[in-house]
Amino acid sequence: MWLIVGLGNPGPKYDRTPHNLGFEVVDELVRRHGLSWQDARRFQSVMAAGAFKGEKLYFQKPLTYMNVSGNAIQPVAAYYKIEPENILVVCDDVNLPHGRIRLRMNGSHGGHNGLRDLISRLGTPNFARLRIGCQPNHPVGDLAGYVLAPMRGERRETAVFSVGAAADCIESVLADGPEKAMSVWNAWSADPPK
Repeated sequence: MWLIVGLGNPGPKYDRTPHNLGFEVVDELVRRHGLSWQDARRFQSVMAAGAFKGEKLYFQKPLTYMNVSGNAIQPVAAYYKIEPENILVVCDDVNLPHGRIRLRMNGSHGGHNGLRDLISRLGTPNFARLRIGCQPNHPVGDLAGYVLAPMRGERRETAVFSVGAAADCIESVLADGPEKAMSVWNAWSADPPK
């Protein structure tokens, strides 16, 4: 059983921003598998349930805002008795080049407040995280403003390719296991057509 969580902020003003790339990936997976989001107010989330190759899957988008994502994720994991090792969190990463994705089965929060909060709530860093690169290509004085501003033009196009690759990577984790998925997808780089 897997809990696949996309991190982001609720509301249309955050659509197409780097900070909502996690939401976009789980939206893509839910769409691919013919599922639909259901209101899960008791978990401060929207959720979808399905299966892939016999594995029960839960998809979650916390509606708590990024910095307190753990308030929504930990209760879902507890309710469905999902161990941290079977949680996969998708989020943006300003330290990873734009157009790259990186899968790890555990690790630090790397300065990401959503991951920091989840580690605190779960009491362990031992959950999978798939980071989607959104590193600025120029010096940025206000990183918070940068990740909350909509992407446009080529950066948006590259982000769309990255979201699709991230969804493929998660399906690879489910089908072939994390080691194979990491060997393929951690070397991937977006190359949108010109």
